[in-house]
Amino acid sequence: VLDVVGLTPELVGEHTPAIKEIERIDVDYVEVYIDDALQTAGNAFKKPSVNILVSLHKKEFAGKSMLVWTIAFITADMSATSFDVDATNGKILNEETTSLIRKM
Repeated sequence: VLDVVGLTPELVGEHTPAIKEIERIDVDYVEVYIDDALQTAGNAFKKPSVNILVSLHKKEFAGKSMLVWTIAFITADMSATSFDVDATNGKILNEETTSLIRKM
């Protein structure tokens, strides 16, 4: 599997450095909780999903660091649609769909 994605065993393991250091988030600023963020993104996504991935993190939008829920819906056709939901007001900041299958 590693060869398919262009990695060698030497590049993967417990000593692999992070791409970038994770910035600590202050959860006191979270006004929109996971259930509401999931409902907002779910209302905007109309296809059936086989899995849902959720993360809470800081992300840059228009030069401003914002606290966002990123919710990714994985579908049976191996595509992922991600929604960035503002964790302070519940508005969708970004929507992006990508294929999880690499075409040769």
